[in-house]
Amino acid sequence: MTELVRGENSPEPTVDPTVATGGRRAVPHVAEVARSSWLATAVSSVGMGFDAYVINLPVIMVTPLALLYGVSPERIAAIQTIFMAGYFLGTLAFSTLSDVLGRRMTLALSIAGYAVAASLTGLAPTLTVFIVARFLTGLLAGGEQPVGTIFALEAWPAKWRGWGTANMFTLYPLGVVLLIVVSILPLPISEGWHVRLAFLVTLPLGFGILWFRHHIIESDAFTKTRAAIEEGDVPAHKNSWAAILRHPELRKRWVGALIVNMGDNFTYHGYSVGLILYLSTVYDLSHTRVLLILLPMYLLQAVACAAGAYFSDIVGRRPVAVTCYIIGIIATIAMLNLPSMGWALVAAGVGQIALLGPGWATKLTVSAEIFPTEVRGAGLAMTLGLGRIAAFAAPASLAALIPVMGMEHVLYIYVGSMALTIIGFAIVPELRRREVYHFVDEVRA
Repeated sequence: MTELVRGENSPEPTVDPTVATGGRRAVPHVAEVARSSWLATAVSSVGMGFDAYVINLPVIMVTPLALLYGVSPERIAAIQTIFMAGYFLGTLAFSTLSDVLGRRMTLALSIAGYAVAASLTGLAPTLTVFIVARFLTGLLAGGEQPVGTIFALEAWPAKWRGWGTANMFTLYPLGVVLLIVVSILPLPISEGWHVRLAFLVTLPLGFGILWFRHHIIESDAFTKTRAAIEEGDVPAHKNSWAAILRHPELRKRWVGALIVNMGDNFTYHGYSVGLILYLSTVYDLSHTRVLLILLPMYLLQAVACAAGAYFSDIVGRRPVAVTCYIIGIIATIAMLNLPSMGWALVAAGVGQIALLGPGWATKLTVSAEIFPTEVRGAGLAMTLGLGRIAAFAAPASLAALIPVMGMEHVLYIYVGSMALTIIGFAIVPELRRREVYHFVDEVRA
């Protein structure tokens, strides 16, 4: 790990000129860790923390929001489906645009848009307006996670690419921690305005992050790849989605990564809501007590995410991911069968930490690195983006199945989605410490 710590005067990443083929202009790979590598991960990380805050607002606030609008908590949980529908469309659009406009510009448009939309949601006078505002927030937030992942990945050398990319997710659970703290602070305002304040603070947070990002430069891999294409060194693909689907190896990688993302999105975006409802219903815990139980879980997820990022470069992406989802399966079954609330909470914590920490972070690394720079944004749209279909189906499925299966059994459905994720990881290639491709026609099996 000493290679990861460099002095303040460290040189910018050097390049390997041997990546050129024939008379083609060389597009450099990052050869060593530099300050620009750390900055790229930092920029993506703060965005992920903010993304977590915005996504989980109605999850953490499910009970207060239900009281504010006079509906059941299950109704508020189902509204997350509307948000995820917007998130699905936004991920498709922003990811694809990042191959055209660049990583930096696309990230700026996304965060500025959803900071404003999330803040205005807090002023929604009726539930209908709230639903529309959440859809728009999801639409504009859709670019944060995929484009941030790409930006971090393209700044790190092959040897530590897993560390640099997966760690952009480390601040995600801390974003939820911030939301929990805001939720339980004893403020001298009415309960309704306490909920609204949690939304309103997204505006200064979002624009603070935008100011921080103003100081970064565009991804070097992207600019040089685009220059080679525009100057005719490489044949241009009119449709990046079609280029992936026509290429046998990229098509295979896409199928595997899509399965991973379908399973993982269904698990997390249903499980996170379901766990809160489970603890509140089965153990009759107050909303505040549930949040205090979740707080250490999210803090430990940040630690687990960093550990998973490190080991993904040591033992590989697939071993880390598969281990996480096996732990998630065992922990979920244990939680639903242990008679003691204490032990059930321990099992719930183990499952949450494994799934949201290294499990999700490793998925993001794999989804980005299996595609060449030329179409990496489109590849994220076709995997993480299309995988959002399962994300916005998850809360609605949960709300529909609770009356049928009962709160004591409904979380078993996520055992199946975790198993599906493991199957997907068995299909995608293991690219630990292997250079990523820059052009579609370089990719070989």
